[in-house]
Amino acid sequence: MTSDAIRRVPRFDRDLLTMAVVLGFGGGLAEGISQMVLQKLNVLNNVWYPIIWIAAVCNGLLVTGAGLLLAGALAFAPRARTAAVFLVLLLAFAPGIAWLLKEWIHRYSILVLAIASAAVFTQWIGRHDDLARRVFRRSVHGTLAVVLLTLVAIEGGARVTERVRTARLPVADASAPNVLLIIIDALRADRLSAYGHGRPTSPAIDRMAHEGALFEQGFSTSSYTLPSHASILTGLYSYQHGVEWGSSHHWVKHATLPELLQARGYRTGAFSGNTFWFTREHGFGQGFLHFDDFFHSFADMALRTGYGKLVARQVLWRVGYEDIPARKRATTTNQQVLRWLAHDQSHPFFVTINYMDVHDPYIPPQPYRNRFASRPDPGGLLNWELHVPETLTSEELQSELDAYDGSIAYVDDQVDALVAAIRQRYRDRELLVVITSDHGEEFGEHGGFLHGSHLYREAIRVPLIVWQPGRVPSGARISQPVTNAAIPATILDLIGAAGPPELARSLRPLWTDPASASDWPWPLIEMKHRPWESNRQAVHYGSLRSLVSPELHYIDHDTQGPQLYDWVNDPRETTDLIKRPEMQPAVERFRERLPGGQPRADRSAALPRR
Repeated sequence: MTSDAIRRVPRFDRDLLTMAVVLGFGGGLAEGISQMVLQKLNVLNNVWYPIIWIAAVCNGLLVTGAGLLLAGALAFAPRARTAAVFLVLLLAFAPGIAWLLKEWIHRYSILVLAIASAAVFTQWIGRHDDLARRVFRRSVHGTLAVVLLTLVAIEGGARVTERVRTARLPVADASAPNVLLIIIDALRADRLSAYGHGRPTSPAIDRMAHEGALFEQGFSTSSYTLPSHASILTGLYSYQHGVEWGSSHHWVKHATLPELLQARGYRTGAFSGNTFWFTREHGFGQGFLHFDDFFHSFADMALRTGYGKLVARQVLWRVGYEDIPARKRATTTNQQVLRWLAHDQSHPFFVTINYMDVHDPYIPPQPYRNRFASRPDPGGLLNWELHVPETLTSEELQSELDAYDGSIAYVDDQVDALVAAIRQRYRDRELLVVITSDHGEEFGEHGGFLHGSHLYREAIRVPLIVWQPGRVPSGARISQPVTNAAIPATILDLIGAAGPPELARSLRPLWTDPASASDWPWPLIEMKHRPWESNRQAVHYGSLRSLVSPELHYIDHDTQGPQLYDWVNDPRETTDLIKRPEMQPAVERFRERLPGGQPRADRSAALPRR
């Protein structure tokens, strides 16, 4: 072949591919670092340190793939090299610029800035082509090495730290039981068959309730996730621990249940399906040696990057995808738990699980979605990220309830499977299980849906079951209203340990000494003012607090005044008794019991970012 013929053979543009590798992986690192900087500034949620290497890998593979295609195409259209360089630069720059500026300028402005930046650098590369080629060639190995070292440092560092801390645990009592705390997110008590629901939604949980203690009137400390989870793990009310919107980071001033159990030789792990709020970034990692929240799958990893979020919001939802993208199912959570438990059986464990499957949108996997359905594929209309209708027809409401019940049945089966697997694996150690929820759910009882807008019973009454055969009496049913903030003290009590005096009281006396109910503290429920919520919601206008006595439910709003309901005879709370003269002595007793007097709104609260 002549030299002229050789020159006419299409050539693969290796320098363009090299540039794509450097800019793709390097730009991904910049994106990941930007996400973590914004997270530490409390500007960005739903991310943790692995996003640094994940963004680098995802962005790197995307830009490198584009560079590979463009480099091959240039073999047949070499005059288009400038356009190819521009496209590589635009793909590499856009996500980093978007993360740095997404909270301050409009998305179209971000696109214009990314295009302008790519154009400027394209011109520079065109004027300094030889220098640019040398720079990218010399940088490619270093860039890949930095990404690899970042991955090893973050993932390896976490594993080494956990192993070292586990090795330093004190020796536990030989009789110490394993402890499993299950929080079924957004589960209202009255949809469980153990609490009187007509459908068999929860046979496994029903069985555990029959074999242990069931609290008929259990209440969360709030009607949304952050403060209620904090109460479940600290044993404190919201006004004590202070965990709220915009103030959930770094709450190290209070001891947590996992910390107290670590001091007694327990290996502690948390596994969260609610990767929006029950996460390490909100401070819930305190006291846990291991915490699984984000990045449970390749899809979840990719969808937390800049391009992944673009696909989720601009593609998936636009083509009819109705679920939470890359939702972590209970089956995945169970696999994570059992895999972690297999690494060490020399210590008793304390495992906290958050199952997110009963949370909206109510779309359980089949066959559970259709298990109670009156029409195919119910649910999906209520979705806090996409749309929450102001009203539903009776058929639409029933569809949502059918899917909600199916979600409960799915989680019930997974609870059964997990408990069975743990008992099979740990035959020589007792198991203590506590089942509860962080809040209930509203289905139009007071004009709205979902949760986090008021303190009526449907939003705050939750299941509370304590199961430990041989230690907790079978068939115990306690009617006294109680708070699930009592879980830490109850667990400590059952393992023979004492907790700090400020914890809500242990529930054990209620099944060992029924007379103790006569002076039992009434559950306190709180909700802080959120002016950014819809003006149809009570919380839009101010803070709320409530107390539940054995007969009455008192709700105090700091701008709209108090309400009083006879929940025994009026469980749906439709008739307000606050102005009836005969109720004024009861109202005074409630006011006296509210800690700190009347609630006051915190009008400096920052708008929460999701």
